[in-house]
Amino acid sequence: MLPSTRPVTSRKRWLMALPVKGLLQLDAGATAAVRNGSSLFAAGLLLSSAGASVRGEFQERDAVALVDAQGAEFARGLVNYSREHTALIAGRKSSEIAQILGFNGPDEIMSRRGRTHSAPRAWLCCVGGLRPARRSQAQHSAAR
Repeated sequence: MLPSTRPVTSRKRWLMALPVKGLLQLDAGATAAVRNGSSLFAAGLLLSSAGASVRGEFQERDAVALVDAQGAEFARGLVNYSREHTALIAGRKSSEIAQILGFNGPDEIMSRRGRTHSAPRAWLCCVGGLRPARRSQAQHSAAR
């Protein structure tokens, strides 16, 4: 594997070094959009009756891991909302956020500027005893 021709900025290094306080599980559409450089919006969070798409204990501006629908981490970044607020607006449209929370906040859960993509072999983080799924040998070989 050849090294990247684009250097990693100091901000991206800083983001990768922050302790992860939570985990957000995204649907397939949001995963593809975020991987292509878009911000993360509330509508892209998977909905679950147990709130499992939003895990951990985090506050606004804490670092969280982003995982796909299968649980594989692919990015990390700073969130614009606390865990409680994120859970309330998960799966909702940006236009509904002010009505749900009672205040005007950012349209996005995580800005593209406050995010970095994880290494090909995703870091394993443990948030509340839950770990993202490991890649199978076939998936790992395909990623190379």
